[in-house]
Amino acid sequence: MPIKAECLVPKVRVLPADFLEYSTCFLRHKKSMSIEIINEDDLKSKFEIAPQEEPTRRVGLFEPDIWSGVIEPRQK
Repeated sequence: MPIKAECLVPKVRVLPADFLEYSTCFLRHKKSMSIEIINEDDLKSKFEIAPQEEPTRRVGLFEPDIWSGVIEPRQK
């Protein structure tokens, strides 16, 4: 019996694409910036933000508003 399968991956874009530039920062003064995840496809897209690795906490901490979710087709 022949089996045929198809795997589809939605096209997702993240802005800014490379990194966040915070310029001057001071101890005990929060500074926040946003990233935008854009689903450019006709399929739903799932995202998940990985926990921060311990060694990177020396540089700064990140606290996302949402750790995971679904982005509907053609949405942000």
